[in-house]
Amino acid sequence: MRPPNALGKASSNASTASFLRRTEYMTPSMTGTSSKFESSNSSNTMRLRKKRARANISEDDPVHITRHVQKGFDLAYPEDAYTGPDTTENLRSADISSEERRAWKVPKNPHNEKLQLVGSYPLLPDWDATPDTGAYMLYKFTAAPIKDPVDNSYDPRLDVALLRPAGETQQDHDNFIMETEAWKADPTLPQPIPRNHLEFFLPPDRSKIAGIKRAFTTNDPLGSDVVYDEEGEDEEGNPRKYFKFENIRTYETQQLVPVQDTVYGDVVAIALHDPEHHEEERLRDTKLLRAAYFYPVQNKTYIRPKRPGRIEMYGEEQPKVHIIEAAGKTPDVEAEARDAINRRYDPLDV
Repeated sequence: MRPPNALGKASSNASTASFLRRTEYMTPSMTGTSSKFESSNSSNTMRLRKKRARANISEDDPVHITRHVQKGFDLAYPEDAYTGPDTTENLRSADISSEERRAWKVPKNPHNEKLQLVGSYPLLPDWDATPDTGAYMLYKFTAAPIKDPVDNSYDPRLDVALLRPAGETQQDHDNFIMETEAWKADPTLPQPIPRNHLEFFLPPDRSKIAGIKRAFTTNDPLGSDVVYDEEGEDEEGNPRKYFKFENIRTYETQQLVPVQDTVYGDVVAIALHDPEHHEEERLRDTKLLRAAYFYPVQNKTYIRPKRPGRIEMYGEEQPKVHIIEAAGKTPDVEAEARDAINRRYDPLDV
């Protein structure tokens, strides 16, 4: 190692070629743009080692994740914060900075500081609304499926619409087989889901919407105030009660986006609930707290009206269904399936 003025020159003077130097650390000067040099010593070396040790902590470490998750709860509910020694049952949360406490007390929009917070909701799971399949499916129409003929406003019948699988095309079936084989070879890929044609149904009369919602809830669904469509008698001689749904059109899958690994991962559904605004909508036998409730989503599907012309379907083509007569029943096997799914996430639940 030579000094710059000795580069390219031959010299017999050993002092001009110093290859053994004292280790030095350079830090910015606090008084200007110049830099100062600090010689290495025990305090400097220990300080650097501590910084490196903190930087090397893996963010994927379970303890690290648990501490930072707990920090969010301690920030929201400081009176419940655990301050004792770390044990296998209890861990102290990560340190909460003064900036984080201030941001919690006076939240600001990161993109527009002029916006002011007018209300907030705690984020909670809604275990009572878990479907027996484990998650919901999100369908997005490429165009409005139906509009009010008078003012093009939202049609409330969409709240109770039905989508019925009507088979898959030969091409979609072949693609599903190829995707399944690829998934078996590489389980890290998203698990494939069949792409179906879907028949879209709506009740013909808006006056039946309230009854349909009431009949498919846990809050006295068989009440006398529910008006059904009745025709004939069932096998036991009782009036056959049902809700009539008419076929509107058939849709095809344009794009299907499976959710990775967990149904609580990239996409969830959120519903804001305020008891003051829902006093008249008694849709369940338990009272919900004021909160933003989140729900699992299994996959997201974009659908569009079926293209005109004949399309080759896989297998025997199913006959078109013009009318669906929907009736509810007390869940038994479905309730057991929901309870089993909830226990995966909350072993103390149910």
